[in-house]
Amino acid sequence: IGPDHRLDTLNFHFWHKDQGSDDRRFDPTDAEQGLLFIWDAETGARLIAIQDNRALQTMNWNKDESQILAIGIQGVRQYYTHLEDLITLGCERVNRNLTEGEWSQFFSDDPYRATCPDMPIPEE
Repeated sequence: IGPDHRLDTLNFHFWHKDQGSDDRRFDPTDAEQGLLFIWDAETGARLIAIQDNRALQTMNWNKDESQILAIGIQGVRQYYTHLEDLITLGCERVNRNLTEGEWSQFFSDDPYRATCPDMPIPEE
């Protein structure tokens, strides 16, 4: 925001003080070789690996555990942990579906389907 710009809206998110989730089932661990891991504390299964090459100082969940706030020396990053939220965010940013060529490059074994149902399917 510069001198010729004005801030119209400011959204606040409230984050948990503790590193793990409310029931302590999902626990984030610090980056290993540039990855932030989310573990299921009951089963020991690794659920999510997020690329983050920064030295992290702390990580916190938001209230519904759909996002993690990662705080490090180089700043703050917000990570989504629910697939539905990632799909919605991706569709909002690219404003289109994958082309059939893009689909076959990444999902060659699956028949084509719209990745962003409310948006048109682009022609090749």
